[in-house]
Amino acid sequence: MTEPVTVEVRTDPPYPVIIGTGLLGDLARVLDGRHRVAILHQPTLSQTAEVIRSHLSEKGIDAHRIELPDAESGKELPVVGFIWEVLGRIGIGRKDAIVSLGGGAATDVAGFAAATWLRGVDIVHVPTTLLGMVDAAVGGK
Repeated sequence: MTEPVTVEVRTDPPYPVIIGTGLLGDLARVLDGRHRVAILHQPTLSQTAEVIRSHLSEKGIDAHRIELPDAESGKELPVVGFIWEVLGRIGIGRKDAIVSLGGGAATDVAGFAAATWLRGVDIVHVPTTLLGMVDAAVGGK
């Protein structure tokens, strides 16, 4: 396996894009200091989302899964309303974070939900498709 590559995106504020495989341990490090995390994922990634949730829980982070509809149907306002409802119910605050897991539709809706929840909470994208990688990293969503 090759070493991960980190690219610093020079925006205000700057953020890193970490490219590689087997980065589950890095996810916990990136989320260090967060008390609570919501993992937004597509149905086909339920098992992966559970592995991430379990790993974060072992590291002391109160992690919750939120399953999203697949593809473009997941990018509708009622879905965002559902996400906000669950974020409120599980107590996601300004110092917590959202993790998106999936393709472009998942990273898009998770990015919008994170930007609009409590005037914005941190988001960490874990894209699983090429479009998701480009949308989340280069598109800055």
